[in-house]
Amino acid sequence: MKIITVASLKGGIGKTTTALYLSQALRSLGKKILLIDLDQNNNLSNFMIKQFPKGNDLNEKNILNMLKGYADISNFIWESNDGIDLIPAKKDIKNIDVEFATDPILGLRFRNDLKSLNYDFIIIDAHPATNTGLRCSILASDEIICPVEPSVWSSQGIDDIESERQNASKAMKNEIKLRALISKCTLKKAEELKPILKKKGYQVFQTAIVNSEAIKVSNDISEFLNEKTGKAFPMFLSLAKEILK
Repeated sequence: MKIITVASLKGGIGKTTTALYLSQALRSLGKKILLIDLDQNNNLSNFMIKQFPKGNDLNEKNILNMLKGYADISNFIWESNDGIDLIPAKKDIKNIDVEFATDPILGLRFRNDLKSLNYDFIIIDAHPATNTGLRCSILASDEIICPVEPSVWSSQGIDDIESERQNASKAMKNEIKLRALISKCTLKKAEELKPILKKKGYQVFQTAIVNSEAIKVSNDISEFLNEKTGKAFPMFLSLAKEILK
């Protein structure tokens, strides 16, 4: 099993989009996925909850309650029949800093809980700020995917994620991988940015997630990408295959 956090300190860069459609692509390759929302914006939860029939209680089965340790982690999972399960977030996830201010082993406990599960991939959508949720996600992870777009702010933001990665790797005594994913730009801009990031010492996915109207429409209507005829899905399929190498 591999635990991946999708992290960026810049909002609107495609972090949640990456978590969602990478999960879809991995599912299409026969993998079983658990999606976890640790973003205070709850966009991933809002999208995914619409994929589930009635019967799950968000007030009980959510990530904050899971982290509090009220019951075994399996009790907080929304199970699906299509290969992508979910632990959603509510708005009260914004209280994570207060709830766990004096808990020094939250990240380790979270990782141990995740590693007890039977999935091929666990993908975490982290909050775009250096808070307890982001640090907890990185501590629990095997790899970080950091979406980057061709702007000074965005490319500098990866340095902050790298700093958190280094601290987490040292704390866990385990090397956590980080790779940049160029997103939300033209293919030409992606090719220009790739050598810049590599010169700074970052590993960069060969796949880039370029601007796509299909992605915007799917996000707006909370539906997964068209896998048969859609032009956007092949980008995420290519990304998934890179991760599986």
